[in-house]
Amino acid sequence: RWPSMDALLRVLTRGLERRGRWLFALGATVVLGLVAGGVFAVTAPAGPGCESLTQDVAAAWSDERSARVRNQFLETGLPFAAASWTSVGAQLDRYAETLARARVDACAARRHGALSDQLLDLRAACLGDRLADLETHVSLLESADATTVERSVVATGELPAIEPCDDGSALLERARLVRPPARARAEEVAGVTETVRELRLTLELGRTGELETRASAALERARALEYPPLIASAELTLALVHNHAARYEEAESRLRAALLAAEESRVDDVAAESCALLISVVGDKLARPTEALRWSPLCGAPIRRGELGPAYTTKLESNLGALRRSLEDYPRAREHYQRALTAAEQAHGARHRAYAHALNNLGAAEEDLGELERAVEDYERSLEIERALLGDEHPDLATPLNNLAVAERKLGRLDEAAAHLRRSVALLEAARLGGHDHYGTAVGNLGTLLRDQGDFEGARETYTRALEILAGALGPNHPAVGMMAMNRGELSLLTGAPARALEDFDRALEIVSTTLGPDTQLAAIVRVNVGLSQLELGADAAALASFTRVLELPTSTLPERDALRVYASAGLGRVALARGRKAEARALLERALADAQTHVEFDRAELGELRFALARALPESERAAAATLVAAAREELASRPERRAALERWLTGANAG
Repeated sequence: RWPSMDALLRVLTRGLERRGRWLFALGATVVLGLVAGGVFAVTAPAGPGCESLTQDVAAAWSDERSARVRNQFLETGLPFAAASWTSVGAQLDRYAETLARARVDACAARRHGALSDQLLDLRAACLGDRLADLETHVSLLESADATTVERSVVATGELPAIEPCDDGSALLERARLVRPPARARAEEVAGVTETVRELRLTLELGRTGELETRASAALERARALEYPPLIASAELTLALVHNHAARYEEAESRLRAALLAAEESRVDDVAAESCALLISVVGDKLARPTEALRWSPLCGAPIRRGELGPAYTTKLESNLGALRRSLEDYPRAREHYQRALTAAEQAHGARHRAYAHALNNLGAAEEDLGELERAVEDYERSLEIERALLGDEHPDLATPLNNLAVAERKLGRLDEAAAHLRRSVALLEAARLGGHDHYGTAVGNLGTLLRDQGDFEGARETYTRALEILAGALGPNHPAVGMMAMNRGELSLLTGAPARALEDFDRALEIVSTTLGPDTQLAAIVRVNVGLSQLELGADAAALASFTRVLELPTSTLPERDALRVYASAGLGRVALARGRKAEARALLERALADAQTHVEFDRAELGELRFALARALPESERAAAATLVAAAREELASRPERRAALERWLTGANAG
């Protein structure tokens, strides 16, 4: 049976993607506020009148509003609502305290003439933006629904930092580079800027209703005002809305426009975020990784030029790591993820969610490289951080639990993997996400584990349930539905039902070919399995055509050393064996076995299949070599009773002969 579930999971989850390993998404709000990094030193006392500046902050986050948010959270009845409120309340307390102190310090500096009027005005404007962020965020939390509560801890942690408002050199440099709007349009620009800020904060909390209409209107107003920095920010906001709605072609178009406008107007934070997200959309969602890679030098430029700080480096390096994974350049992927981890610690500390995500991604790269124990260690550390931030019942814990289970499964720790997967499923069910695609993915992974444990009937029922969930969440013709149909087909092939398997494989191939294209990597995975089913049914000519089509894919789509080429070459060897051309089969299978042993995608059972096929291709004069291959294959096929039984039957016949 080729290719493996691990190969499938690699293709489905290696991007920035949302299934299986849900990736590190860009989260910081980017607006037109004048921000960067650094600290002022204020030593003079505040003086009379400055303390009154804390009143606006106190009004934005008052005891009354705090109580309203708490009650709104608890009224959702979600099992993680109380823990989310505790975390959000503490974060907002700290944010409000920091903001109030900064406003008092700015007032003191003005009273004592410690800084220039220009710098004081810039600082006051920046702090005013942060106050507006706090006010908008709290207003959204006061009407929180289940989705808002689910997103609240992360969104609160990603409120724009206050400390950059104290970086005088950065404020002055940005004021020098970014021209202000025309005086006659300044008020209108400020109004649209506030709208864009509100839209970004709303999106962070998952409140997507009518966002596209509002974001499109904001962009039209920005264009009418002919102010490039505002246009760049509005373009990026609409791109984020499109990306959230999985409308990736439109997101790409808007991101290109945002990047162009940001570069022309030297708004480096917008340029950096637009470019990093463009890499994600083009390289992962639109499956053009080679093209996306060419953007990487441009994406690094605004970070270096604008000294935007490690938070932006974290995002860019995370997305570049995912891009390298999609190109199967696992060593470089790990290098990018390691840099992202270092930057995340510099930006946020080692207990922040950005650090947890970076650990998760690093674990994925280590898993790709076969360093499973290190991957498990990183997944466990990521889970520990997430649990401390979110509590024990939050559905976002399903992600590290899922990843941990996948790695444990590869290590043969099936009981531990099963426990983590069941916990993942239970968290999503308790959060009322039983109709979500993440839930369908977790259920499907549980089906794979049941298959590994030999519970084939349970696995079939679980795969069927996952299919129904995914079809309901994403529609019957979504690629994820096709991939889950393929999983069920692989189970049928494994248990000796090739005709039943072919039905699911044909369904999967039709979905993937229609939605993604007939000559993509996912289509190639399905096509290999179609070929294997055809071979088992005696349709060797059809199988030959299926395997050949995979091998004829250009290297830009399927790299020369991709494991799928090994699967397809092995398929050609089995076709030759079925046709009695043993010498040809031997050459193909020997090469496939040698290549397979260098790929982490091939598990023990798959190597056993290859050894068994190669043993059958050897001539009578090499019975000793065949016996050695069969002995190894017998051990490796322990998890596949149907295939091991076929091996025993062949061995009995060979010995009798």
